[in-house]
Amino acid sequence: MTGVVVPDIVVIGIDGAGKTYTAHAIRLVCGWDRVFIVWVKRGHGILYALSEVFLRRCRRPIRVNPSGRRVPGAYTVCHARMKRILPLLDYFSSWIRLLLLYPVRAARRLVVAERFFADTLAYYLLLDKGFLRSPWARILLSQASRPLTIVVDADLDTVAERRPMLEYSLEEAAMLLAYYRVTARVLGALVIDTSRMDKKEVIRVLSENKSMLCRRIPRPRRRGAVGAVE
Repeated sequence: MTGVVVPDIVVIGIDGAGKTYTAHAIRLVCGWDRVFIVWVKRGHGILYALSEVFLRRCRRPIRVNPSGRRVPGAYTVCHARMKRILPLLDYFSSWIRLLLLYPVRAARRLVVAERFFADTLAYYLLLDKGFLRSPWARILLSQASRPLTIVVDADLDTVAERRPMLEYSLEEAAMLLAYYRVTARVLGALVIDTSRMDKKEVIRVLSENKSMLCRRIPRPRRRGAVGAVE
């Protein structure tokens, strides 16, 4: 049953790296009518979204981001105080979101997730540098290793140019980039560095890996096959 709701491909990386375009480029390579894109991120699940209503009322510390702008941080003081409880809400609310993939899987479409549990780990790493040693981190990593992973990378200058209002400080952004690069090695991910790439180059890289990406599209069942539904 879990194979039904886990995405086939996940696209992860820091904000501004180019995840959204990469996910849509997979649709160009594999076929618009054969690919479904789902967004799985903290705050998207029902339980976590309700907690955000409360938590966003708390004070958000000011950060100087890589663009040199003073911006509210990505998390509040209350997030830091509840850092042991939030992963539980995040994990289960994300699975509620993923349960909606049942009809998509039944339609035999390739499921591409923009963000996944590896991004959740990155977020909590900012709250607690020791989070990677926790049981929740091991659970999230075990789930993150199941789909084919694409890590969209970029240098700090590129991220700052694309996201001038990025919610992370220079130190936090550098830590996240390092985390995603280590994650890519751990998961054996396909890495696409978009720092000096235009959109056509991204499509070219994905096209070169088309057989690896598109072979995951579920094949339609033969009529009359054992177990087929008429």
